[in-house]
Amino acid sequence: MKGLILALGAVCLFASCTSDINTSQDETIEGVTQTSTYTKGGDAKTSSTVTQLYSFEGSASGWSISSPGSGPWSVTEWSSQGSKSLKANVNLSNPKSYVLNIVNNENFSDYSSLSVTVKHASWGNHGSGTFAKLYAKTGSSWNWHDSGPVLITSGSGTTITLDLSGVSNTGSIKEIGVQFLIAGNASGSSAVYIDDVVLENNAPPAVTPVTPNYNNDTYSILNILANLPSKSNNRVVSGQFLGYSGFAFNAGLIQTVHDWTDQYPGIVGMDIANGGDASRDYLEVFNYSNNGSLVNHWNSGGLIAISHHFPNPLRQNGKAGLDPTGRETSSNISNMLYGPNSNNPDKQRWFDGLWKVYEALLDLQQQGITVIYRPLHEMNGDWFWYGGLGTSARPNSSVQDYKNMWDSIFNYMTTSKGPGYPALNNLIWVYSPDYGRSKVTDYYVANQVDIVSLDAYLDNPHSNSTLLNRYNQMLGLGKPFAFAEIGPRNDRTDGQFDFNNWINAMKNRFGQTTFFMAWDAQWAPTNNQGSWGLYNSYNWSLNRGEESLR
Repeated sequence: MKGLILALGAVCLFASCTSDINTSQDETIEGVTQTSTYTKGGDAKTSSTVTQLYSFEGSASGWSISSPGSGPWSVTEWSSQGSKSLKANVNLSNPKSYVLNIVNNENFSDYSSLSVTVKHASWGNHGSGTFAKLYAKTGSSWNWHDSGPVLITSGSGTTITLDLSGVSNTGSIKEIGVQFLIAGNASGSSAVYIDDVVLENNAPPAVTPVTPNYNNDTYSILNILANLPSKSNNRVVSGQFLGYSGFAFNAGLIQTVHDWTDQYPGIVGMDIANGGDASRDYLEVFNYSNNGSLVNHWNSGGLIAISHHFPNPLRQNGKAGLDPTGRETSSNISNMLYGPNSNNPDKQRWFDGLWKVYEALLDLQQQGITVIYRPLHEMNGDWFWYGGLGTSARPNSSVQDYKNMWDSIFNYMTTSKGPGYPALNNLIWVYSPDYGRSKVTDYYVANQVDIVSLDAYLDNPHSNSTLLNRYNQMLGLGKPFAFAEIGPRNDRTDGQFDFNNWINAMKNRFGQTTFFMAWDAQWAPTNNQGSWGLYNSYNWSLNRGEESLR
């Protein structure tokens, strides 16, 4: 075969041209084509987003063709979409390289494929057939990538697609084009046509929440979070913990973050059980009196996260407390979860505590709020009563004991308790071990977890090898990933920690991160260095009000 090239120059993709709307309208003025975006497939769970680069409805859009070809022109002789296409005349008897191009640096990294529809005219002798390749040249070396040859005809048009997942340097597209391959026995004059040059971003597989009968916002939020790593910017939702409801809670921290950074956190977190206060009665430490601040943040477009430092129900003095007592054995935990209801104070305390948590979450559900819910965190450490089960720190216990407690919480929250007390359908479940201890995946309950995460307090997230190893272990679980707690090391809370280290690490090492939650008080970014960078550098963080989070 002999070669004929009709090159399609890369175009500017205006940021304002792409949006989640259903449209196929392309507005063209002389020399300028404005891209339009539309949904293909109809079902948001399986559809793709198509960005049309060229439709040639008004003109050749500023393209020029090299000699000896003639044209190009916007014509009505044929079109694959709209009423016009781009036509160039070619000589089949003496083919040369016909190039139509605009050389420019463009970024196709947000897209999965490039397509064009092509055909040739019915006149002229095309011999044993004309083939076409769609190609892209990328990077400083202008490396060639193509779709492979596809036979085209004079019929209704053939769509050729280049899979961009196999193309290097899609962030630096130098040229895109169609190479027409003319048969050696072809002769005479003819024409080639191109139309509907589009980029497509196939929607990733939908993520189904583990909460039975989940509501629409729960589904939407989980899928928005899961898809963030595929974006080129605004891809990690920023988060700020506000404290313990009713005890040490600082709603003003939301505004403080804005005062320091010009941004509001995308997520705010609250703890509804100050279980470490061993001076208080067991049930006294459960509190959701500050739910109103969360509602205000939600109504302003933000997301909500709830955790709890669940007090130890195996303590026998009626007081709260997070420390182990020595009673954390498989036998006692089994009795707490499954033992008789009567004369069983351990079980009574466990389920009384769950009721308090349920009330707090139900209050938010009744106000239409989805909760990113993180129970029994840092279970692979030995500082909490439920932690370190199945290790030497907790003899006569097992990893399964923790899984049974998680299962008990999951079933309690997702089961109706009678009229007026429905099953919760507003929960996104987060599994959150501590990065500094091993066994980060051992306690994981796959069918009851939506997001996996790590709690990480350290000075060097951008270079710490242990953190990177734990992160990769968590990714192996196949769920969206987050940093559920971040901050400086406990012995470095002198206000000198630089949170630029965290945003650099999330950009350069932990690219699958969907959100982070900075802790409060002396660990807070606004009480350290680099808070501006955490919320603004590289346009990496997604803050409240920048895009829809649900």
